[in-house]
Amino acid sequence: MLPVDFVKKWKNVKLSESAAAQSHFGDLCRMLGFESPTDADHTGEWFTFQKGLSKATGGHGYADVWRKGCFAWEYKGKHKDLEKAYAQLQLYREALENPPLLVVCDMDRFEVHTNFNTVKAVYSFTLEDIVSDKPIAEHKLTAIAVLRALFEDPNRLKPGQTVDALTAEAADDMGRVAALLRKWNEINKITDHEIAKFVMRTVFCFFPTNVGLLKKESFTQLITVNRAQPDAFRKYLGQLFAAMKDGGEFLMHTVPQFNGGLFDDASVPILTTEQILLLEKLNRHNWEDIEPSIFGTLFERILDPTRRKQLGAHYTSREDIEILVDPVLMAPLRREWEEAKRQAEPYLDWRAAHGADRDFYRTKLLEILGRF
Repeated sequence: MLPVDFVKKWKNVKLSESAAAQSHFGDLCRMLGFESPTDADHTGEWFTFQKGLSKATGGHGYADVWRKGCFAWEYKGKHKDLEKAYAQLQLYREALENPPLLVVCDMDRFEVHTNFNTVKAVYSFTLEDIVSDKPIAEHKLTAIAVLRALFEDPNRLKPGQTVDALTAEAADDMGRVAALLRKWNEINKITDHEIAKFVMRTVFCFFPTNVGLLKKESFTQLITVNRAQPDAFRKYLGQLFAAMKDGGEFLMHTVPQFNGGLFDDASVPILTTEQILLLEKLNRHNWEDIEPSIFGTLFERILDPTRRKQLGAHYTSREDIEILVDPVLMAPLRREWEEAKRQAEPYLDWRAAHGADRDFYRTKLLEILGRF
């Protein structure tokens, strides 16, 4: 099947997901010159439709298509919410051996999400893009090259920068902001604790902008308009902090309330244009790709005079944290959970029991779970 024939056929198909998904994927394989799952793997061990699995949140589910070491693929009907499809795949990925690529598709739109230990990239394109020789926006590959890479070479879609490298860069830039604040201490009359609190507040603003809790435009506009006007920037940043404390409006955007005491006051130290430009650079990062451990690293090193020279030079990576946390905390919890499941197994079918047995099964199950 030629790409033009694939596009022509599926452009006008209005069938439901369940009626069309496997046929759509089969045609996709033929267009790319690969065997479909049913032809390539008769056992379903490495390439299959409807891969059964256990969800990370419990219960069972199915991935629409799975190719070991390459990708997991979730279909939705045309014009359905692909974000929900991606969230569904994220629940499945560990059970699917963490494939390097997670694909969601409504038979017209395609999104290929990278799942490497690097900054995240998303290759988004439409059915029409498959017959185009133009690279996908922000990427060097065409749509059909991305589809071929799914089968042939997933690493071709791997972003170059690792999560660790990006987090170290962000820590370094934020450390420079803190160092400049201390340099101007005579002007600011600011303590190390106040510097640390400002840094935490500012870093905290970056994370919710990337997950939709805070409009990214609000922080971007604040910096873009006032980058050369430190006094105005300071005033508006204070207004944003105040809105985050109680919830409210900021630059015509609704700001939710953020609990926890971090925004109990709206003070902002005197800032220079150099510091604002560093904040502008930090704002351009995708903070979903940055490890939250950056908070502890910065706070500790701002307050500890013996470690100030390390500001931004290092941060405690996820791997380092897991070396300590896994044997001390997670391994015992996993053992307890396995024991709880073993003890609860005989009583899990309490809904199917009758009368006194049903009440006994349910009570016993709650008693077992309550001990853990």
